[in-house]
Amino acid sequence: MSIIGNLFAGGIQGIAKAGTRVYTAVAGDQVQKDQQYHTEQMATSSAYISEFAAPEKKGIFNSLVDGANRLVRPIYTYNIIGMLWWAVIDPVQFTTAMVALAIVPDMLWGIFFTVTSFWFGGRFIKDWRGNKIDATKQLETLKNLQKIQGKIGGEASYQNELSDTSKPLTNSAILEWNRRRQDNK
Repeated sequence: MSIIGNLFAGGIQGIAKAGTRVYTAVAGDQVQKDQQYHTEQMATSSAYISEFAAPEKKGIFNSLVDGANRLVRPIYTYNIIGMLWWAVIDPVQFTTAMVALAIVPDMLWGIFFTVTSFWFGGRFIKDWRGNKIDATKQLETLKNLQKIQGKIGGEASYQNELSDTSKPLTNSAILEWNRRRQDNK
């Protein structure tokens, strides 16, 4: 290579090295960033390991509190699923309970949703006041469900209960007897 070629190549090489040094100074060295990230991750992992290692050294109280903290979300979730099944299995009692919940004061609902938002993040209750259902509509639904429930097997069970004199009548049988007596007058 000629002298001029060496000077030209050296100049380009020098400019490239200078550019690399400027880029490293501005953007940082990727290897150094990766090492720092690795060090932080190892410190976090060490903290988790020390927290959960040797649970026998914690004591019974710490274990109970830890267990109680871990059970909140599963219990809450299973209760919600249970309520859905309850609505299918016994709609009258479910509607009765929901009507009772409809008359709970707003302040108590606020406390309930505060606790719920603590455990679940609270984003889903952003507009909880707008979703209230009218209690009178629920009462009408409850009365209709009770009428339907009374008609399903109602006459046969009513007659069986009246004919069985070994035990006292239930409230529903007495109410039906009074209703029929009023209708006959």
